[in-house]
Amino acid sequence: MAGIAQYKMKDGGLGTRIWFVHPHTGKRPTIRLGKVNKEQAATFKGMVERLVKNNKTGTPDPVSVTWLAGLPEVTD
Repeated sequence: MAGIAQYKMKDGGLGTRIWFVHPHTGKRPTIRLGKVNKEQAATFKGMVERLVKNNKTGTPDPVSVTWLAGLPEVTD
């Protein structure tokens, strides 16, 4: 299970974050997406849910593997 929430960004705007329940620890990590529209947030949430399910079953599905491969690298 995953959820979508908003948070206040440093610039005063609202950003979107995704939280999910880690399948092994039970903790609720958060992924901050920044400024995204509702459709992008819903897509990301759905993919996170797929990845959590893949982790539980130990079998990755081609859709989530392709999606992950297409994400840009983070350069902070």
